[in-house]
Amino acid sequence: MKTAPKPRGRWLRVRAGASALACAAAVAAAGAAGAGVTGRAPPALLQAIDAAGQDHPRHALAQAADRLAAARARRDAEAEFWMLLGRARVESLLEDAVAARSTLDEAAALLARQPSPTPRQRLWLEIDRVAAESTTRPGRELLQQVAAMRPRIAALGDPALACDLAATELWLLQDVDSHDEAWLLAEELERCGRDTGQPLLMSSARAAMARLAALLPAGTPGGTDPLEHIGRALLALDDVPSRFRRSLVEYDAGVALRRSGRPAEAIPFLHRALALSRELDDDAGIAAAQIVTAEALLDLGTSAEALPLLAEAERMLEGRDGGFRMIRVHELRLLAMSRLRAPGIDGAIAAARRWDLESLQPAARARLARALAGAHAAQERFASAYAELTRADELERSAREGARDVQVLRLQARYDAARREAENAELRYRGQASQLLVERQQAEQRALWTVLALLLVMLGGAAVAAWQQTARRRELAELALRDDLTGLPNRRAVTAYAQAQFEQARRLGLPLVVAVIDLDHFKLVNDRHGHAVGDATLRAFGQAARTVLREQDRLGRWGGEEWLLVMPGMRGDDLRPVFRRLREGFATTAVDGLEGRHGFTFSMGGAEVDAGTATVDALIAAADRALFRAKALGRDRLALAGEAPDAPPAAPTPRGAVATA
Repeated sequence: MKTAPKPRGRWLRVRAGASALACAAAVAAAGAAGAGVTGRAPPALLQAIDAAGQDHPRHALAQAADRLAAARARRDAEAEFWMLLGRARVESLLEDAVAARSTLDEAAALLARQPSPTPRQRLWLEIDRVAAESTTRPGRELLQQVAAMRPRIAALGDPALACDLAATELWLLQDVDSHDEAWLLAEELERCGRDTGQPLLMSSARAAMARLAALLPAGTPGGTDPLEHIGRALLALDDVPSRFRRSLVEYDAGVALRRSGRPAEAIPFLHRALALSRELDDDAGIAAAQIVTAEALLDLGTSAEALPLLAEAERMLEGRDGGFRMIRVHELRLLAMSRLRAPGIDGAIAAARRWDLESLQPAARARLARALAGAHAAQERFASAYAELTRADELERSAREGARDVQVLRLQARYDAARREAENAELRYRGQASQLLVERQQAEQRALWTVLALLLVMLGGAAVAAWQQTARRRELAELALRDDLTGLPNRRAVTAYAQAQFEQARRLGLPLVVAVIDLDHFKLVNDRHGHAVGDATLRAFGQAARTVLREQDRLGRWGGEEWLLVMPGMRGDDLRPVFRRLREGFATTAVDGLEGRHGFTFSMGGAEVDAGTATVDALIAAADRALFRAKALGRDRLALAGEAPDAPPAAPTPRGAVATA
């Protein structure tokens, strides 16, 4: 069902601040007086509201109200501004667009009264306005606004702002059906979350990939099973309080499976999303889950069961929805009643027409028009049905034109950015050329007045300088390929080595194995013992690997606590003794800052080159999937691509405070 109409997604943007635990620590450090609210984005208090909203939005609203009142009592205008933004964000999560816009109007008025508002404050406010207007304004208009903000954010060099804008842009690209660009942006967001240690951002990116995987053709970079991405999205939330975020991921799984033509598999995920939304008193979440469940029931041919779900969704949305969900409710109701030839179709037609609003997306209005045509046909009013079908065709044409406009505008923006960069590069080149010419002329003038003896001295000095420069360049080249913390190859170096060995293995028919390794529960190590012990743990793992691996093997730090191991001349079964030796070596390697055995473990996923392996990226992806299976089945074990994971070896009883790490 790649061409099935998409349900409108929930607002899935995660702010590019710290993780929930880091935010809580930042708030404790900020203190009751609002310390840490410095005007640089995002302040600690704002991060805390973001993190609380991902677990229980209504509790987060209460926290925002308390801190807002405290800031006003202190007459702290800056803290008040950030708390207004925090409240608006949670209101956007709950899809209360009216309240969010009102709160942002308060924030804008407050900012206008400040003597010197910073560019960062203005940009955070603009991004939040896009979030609040995402359900009431056409996506292509908002994408134009996002494109205008991008160079301003780039000029500030603020990675938090850049990630926040990218998360907003990802949602908007999906809304206008720009799936290929959305996929690339989702990959970028996942890297951002991994590099900055933000599991919520990684989860959101993977959830977006699941939705997109159901729409992209098989064989394309995103044309994979949505459940693979959903599993990784949920795994990223293992150690984070995130009930609201989990409800969104479960909802996404249901949406993606239904889009993939698997409605029966979608329903259990939607039921879990519904249960979490009821627990959190999230009316918009309840409505969204019921709408997609109704769609799945219609796909399964059980139209009568869909009608009460749509009735509950309508009750939840009444008085708060600007139409972007309500139009879908009435469309599905018309489809169900037309199939059942149920009484009351005329009343349903009249109710649906009230939501045929000019402000809504043409594609949604086209689907409603087709549902109206079906309802008229069920009543044998064929002239009215034909008129609705004609209107649906016109709306679909308008939707296609709008999508083309978005693509043209984005291509133009990319062209302009590339042209500006080329012009800047040319100016830099001309400046360097002029400087080199001046230096050459000066050198020639000096040479005319230098005696032979001094020239020989200069030549000797030049030779020494050249040797030193060559040595320095060699040193810099080695540093660029080495991980600063462990001294092992970094991601760039180990990837290049894997590529070279892959090409040699394919050319000569030699065996090759790669493995992706992840230290189990590494976040708990940092949380319980501090980042210094976490760094020492990474160094201890690298030290153990040096004593176990062969000279031709390469272990490189892949990112965070993840490692990539490349073993030329090895086959998949050869990984089992390597895993055991590496496990034993790591268990007996001391970790600075801890006494006795540390008790830490790791999980490994491996894959072997075969005739069907097209690229080294595909080989690494197969190993990564095997790692995911190993971790999902309990960690501390090896899994090979295409085989069940090994049971974990018996481990010595860990001692000390790290036994459960």
